[in-house]
Amino acid sequence: MKTKDVIYMIYNENEQSTTSMGIEFIDFIHCLTVEPNNILLLASRYTGEDFHYGLRLEFVRKENLKDLYEENVYSYGDFCWVDFDEMNTLDDLTPQEKAELLYLGHYQQPFGSPFFEKLNNKFVYLAHDDGWFNKIFYKDKNQYMDVFGRLISNKLKSYRKNVPPLGQDIGESLLISLEEL
Repeated sequence: MKTKDVIYMIYNENEQSTTSMGIEFIDFIHCLTVEPNNILLLASRYTGEDFHYGLRLEFVRKENLKDLYEENVYSYGDFCWVDFDEMNTLDDLTPQEKAELLYLGHYQQPFGSPFFEKLNNKFVYLAHDDGWFNKIFYKDKNQYMDVFGRLISNKLKSYRKNVPPLGQDIGESLLISLEEL
């Protein structure tokens, strides 16, 4: 068994997050049922085609996400991002919202809520040495359950073929056992 086959996870229902080891960016992306529209990179070394001058941050448009997925994000050290729906919302952010996004990327914890109404983000992905330390905030618990079920199933597939995603009841039982005490 390889280290990356081991998953360590703590679920925090109050802050709608999981802290984990053993889950990499590409694992997470492959488990989403709906791909993000765009990604705002809060901390990374990725240099793509798009840079937002008002935020002084790189972002990745939906049509270029495949390029990001092929990157070795582990080599970046810190790799933090939020998804967002519309390009024009980046221009509409207040100085306070910009400061909170920068704080989120720098300290890898939210100053207030990790979710930004204008961005309509569903996830916040905070990683240091991707796969070794990841903290993911989920806006919708059902989406988390979906991702969680697929993650476990995909990890088991390396040992056995045709492993279906976890059922809702099994996923919820496991989730309860992952909660911080």
